[in-house]
Amino acid sequence: MMISLPFVLGTIVLIKQKKMAIPLLLVFVVIINSACAGWSISGEMRTTTKLDQFNMAEGKSLGELLSDESLGVDRSIKPLYAVKGESVATFDIIEEVSASFFDESTTKSVRCTGTVTYRVNGYLFEDGLITESFLSD
Repeated sequence: MMISLPFVLGTIVLIKQKKMAIPLLLVFVVIINSACAGWSISGEMRTTTKLDQFNMAEGKSLGELLSDESLGVDRSIKPLYAVKGESVATFDIIEEVSASFFDESTTKSVRCTGTVTYRVNGYLFEDGLITESFLSD
């Protein structure tokens, strides 16, 4: 049986309240002996980026190039190039939920596929590191 963290924490809290300990223990024993449930998600996501602008950074720091203050980057480092382009992400994800109760078992699968296209800014550094940030339109 798969037991979730909220279930365990809720059980601990209810057991500490003495009046709920026995009824909760009985429910727990019935659940263990009669049912089982599980959930899984799997799949893949691939991205490709096509650059349409490749410009020298002209000695500007990331602090001068980035307008978003909330990004967790060292704003004093200086990239060699500033690039812009379009990224395309394709995904194929399968979500599966299974449950069994006594002798009955049920499985439900849902497949989700799609493509997302978005604009990106990128920065190329001396050590070959590439940093990417999303553009909001």
